Amino acid sequence: MTISFRDFCLSRTEPPAAGVAEYLRKLRPDVFVHFSGDKLGWMRAQVNVGAGLPALVIERFLVEEADMRHQLNSWVAWLETVEHPRRESIIDRVVNAQQVFTLELPAELAARQELCDFAKTICQHFAQVADGIYQIDDLGFFSAEGLLLVPESRIV
Repeated sequence: MTISFRDFCLSRTEPPAAGVAEYLRKLRPDVFVHFSGDKLGWMRAQVNVGAGLPALVIERFLVEEADMRHQLNSWVAWLETVEHPRRESIIDRVVNAQQVFTLELPAELAARQELCDFAKTICQHFAQVADGIYQIDDLGFFSAEGLLLVPESRIV
């Protein structure tokens, strides 16, 4: 099963592609990164982590994009259903996000713990450099330091 990761960032500053590539190679020297994008701020990075494996895909979106505001509203609607003391502060962070990074970890990569950890570290990095929080499917929302802020499933 594909795992989706999302960074909700208050900063609008676009991280330079060269800096992102350097950071990824510092984590995993064997990665190859291919970037594409447009003048409106959209960015896509295909991160190849090994021969014969599918690429991990990172995308950057500005909140002005029509679909992105709808997606942010969907996350806010979900958060409004959660009973948690941090809920309101997380809602504020999502509502005020200026850019969103998404990371898709295909099922074949998600089955490998070291690549799940790699993806989480990438999200944590974007959250740190762009004043954000991140969310991981089925786990919840995390601070830039990696602290679980709001779990997605109830902890019993």
